[in-house]
Amino acid sequence: MPLQGIAGLIVMYGYIQNAAFPTMLVMSIQAVLGQGCLSKLQGRFRGKIATLTDQRVKLMSEITSGIQVIKMFAWEKPFEKIVDISRR
Repeated sequence: MPLQGIAGLIVMYGYIQNAAFPTMLVMSIQAVLGQGCLSKLQGRFRGKIATLTDQRVKLMSEITSGIQVIKMFAWEKPFEKIVDISRR
C-alpha cells in the first residue's frame, strides 16, 4: 500500500505539480476514516449473522436428534417449511 501511494504521488505530481501533496494528504485521511467506519459496520453485521447462524444450527441439531420421531409421525413437510424459513 505505501508503494502504491508513492507511485500515485509521483504520477499526480507529474500532472498537477505541487497540488499533488495536499491531494494525497486528503486522500490518505479519507482512507483512514473510511476504513474505521467500514470496519465498525462489518463488525455489527458479523455479530447479527453469527446470531442467526447459531439459531439455525441449533434448530438443525434439534431436528437431527429427533429425526426418528419426525419420520414416525410423518412430520417432514412441516419441518421442511420451518427449515426453509430459518434459511431466509
